[in-house]
Parts: sequence; structure tokens; C-alpha cells
Amino acid sequence: AEPRAAAGGIGVEDVLDADPVEPRGDVFVTKGRAKDLRELVLDILRFGSEVEVLAPESLRRVVAQSEADAARFAELGMAAERLVVGGSIKFDVQLGEALRREASRLVADWDLDARPVALAASTHRGEDGIVLDALQRLLEHDERALLLLAPRHPERFDEVYELCAATGLRVQRRSTGEALAADTQVLLIDTLGELLMLFGLADVAFIGGSFVPNGGHNPLE
Repeated sequence: AEPRAAAGGIGVEDVLDADPVEPRGDVFVTKGRAKDLRELVLDILRFGSEVEVLAPESLRRVVAQSEADAARFAELGMAAERLVVGGSIKFDVQLGEALRREASRLVADWDLDARPVALAASTHRGEDGIVLDALQRLLEHDERALLLLAPRHPERFDEVYELCAATGLRVQRRSTGEALAADTQVLLIDTLGELLMLFGLADVAFIGGSFVPNGGHNPLE
């Protein structure tokens, strides 16, 4: 039986008959993921007019992430000749030599080979305190330990800095551009575009989103 949402009586056929958003020029979908029809109906019920329905016939080509996603696009009406499965382009990330050189330079300049370094990447609200508590326990065993703390959202940079300072830990902001002080215990990564390189500085890394009910992040990122 076709899924039909009870509230308002909106069903799959209503979604498929909805007025599509008119695209501007050719539209290509890469690393495409598609919700199944039940999820799409529920999204429309939940968000109403904020959900845009792009008609499959308006898409020039869809490169789906998986066979399951391709099947959902086909179910929504995407023509088979314009639908292929290409996997996730996140697998194609290349670590250039410049990136490796910069990581090696910082390891040498900051004398990190002599320190245990942990990276907490893309943390969300509620996770930073957990990570800082773990650092304090680690410092009881090795006072050289260093935490690189990179909040997921830039608007939280100041908030996380204040949280670090309130613990009494010696914290430094990456955005100052200053060399890492020998006694710094937390380096707050309040910059953008450096996270991939900073993985090269760490002995161990934690990827945020999994200490709180956010679902975590793709490690390939």
C-alpha cells in the first residue's frame, strides 16, 4: 500500500503532483541522496512551503550516491538514462603535498613530536565540556598533553573559548596567528579551512556529533 500521512490527508500522489520549482538553467545533481516517499511526505507536513519539490524531468543528470538512492530517484520519476550511481565524491579527496608540508612545519615549529596531541574536530554544544574533562584527566598522567579543539560552528568560537578559560586550562586562539606557547594546553581552532591539515598534527582524533544526539559526521570529511 502507498504510504499516506494521516494529518491533513497528504499522500505520495500529492507530493508527485506538487508544482515543481522552476530551475534556472541545466541542473546536475552530484553525490545525490534521495529520501523515500514516506520521508518526503513527512517533511512536507513538518515544514510546509519550506520544502521545495524539484521535478525529476527538470534534472539533466543525477549521480546518486548508492543503488538505494538511485532507486528512490527512479521512484520519484527520474528517467533511467539520466540516472547513474557514482558513489560519494568524499572518497576522492586528495591530500596535496602543500597540505602535508604545512602540517610537518607546524609539528616542527611547535615541537609537537614531544607532546601527545589530541584533536576534537567539529564539536557541537554539549561535547566541548566532555572533551575538556577528558583532557584534564589526561594531564594528570602527562602534563605535556595538548588538545586542538575545533567547534563545528563559527558562531560558537567565543562561547567555547570562554568555556575553556573557565576550566582554568591555558587556552590559546589559533586566529591570533601566534606561535603555540609551550605551556598552552588547549589550542582553540577558531579559523576556517584548516581542519584537514590539523589532522596531520594529532596522535588521536575525535570527530564531533557523536557525544550528543546529532548523528556524528562522516569521517571521510
